[in-house]
Amino acid sequence: MSDDYELIPLDEVEKLKAEISALKKDKKSSPASLAGTLDRLANALEKLFKIFEVAATDMEQDKLHEKTFEEKIQPMMDKMRAVEQQNRDLAEGILAMADIVKGIERKIAVQNTQVKSMAARKPTQAPPVPQSPLDVGPSTVPPSSTAFPPPSPSPSVPPMAPPMAPASAMPPPPPMPEEKEGIFSRFK
Repeated sequence: MSDDYELIPLDEVEKLKAEISALKKDKKSSPASLAGTLDRLANALEKLFKIFEVAATDMEQDKLHEKTFEEKIQPMMDKMRAVEQQNRDLAEGILAMADIVKGIERKIAVQNTQVKSMAARKPTQAPPVPQSPLDVGPSTVPPSSTAFPPPSPSPSVPPMAPPMAPASAMPPPPPMPEEKEGIFSRFK
């Protein structure tokens, strides 16, 4: 003989007995109350099905009228492209301005070297001017005992300027840098 039963604790057995007695008492309830409960359940299920039908039709309409992700972000992408183009134009303008500044710096450097070379060609001191017709050569008399006092600078006569080189002796200006095509080439 095989053991086909299972041991159940006494607590559970008592709970099961209580449930059986509760079911026996409910058996005494009328079938009309059971039918009313089933009607209410059917109405609730019917309302739930209607809600699901409305939700399904709304979702189908949304799918028909809904834009794709690309269509939604297309205006934003267009604006980003416009900003990118503006940034390119600004960068080209900045580079053109840098080229212009470098050209001006080169011109200034060339002019400075020309001025320095011209200054190197000029005599550093003017020849001494004789103070008197007798003072032609080097004096053997000490300066404190000269016959004539030293000339005082006159406020009305300006000092002599060093002689200028003629315009034909000046080198030609350096060639202009080539103009690059860019944003500023449009504004000639």
